[in-house]
Amino acid sequence: MIEGIQKYDMISEIYTEFFTNMFDFIKDVINEGINQSVIRSDINPTIVSEVIENYDIWEQS
Repeated sequence: MIEGIQKYDMISEIYTEFFTNMFDFIKDVINEGINQSVIRSDINPTIVSEVIENYDIWEQS
């Protein structure tokens, strides 16, 4: 799938923007949880966001 996306600039830009926005959203949610003391303060939002974003749900099926 990635190879097909990389062939077309428009699709690649949309795909990149989508995942960048998702990454930022996840970080914002984690930071908000930290600010509200719902999530531990020693959690690194960037690392957790990368793990969540890169988790392949299809491998779990």
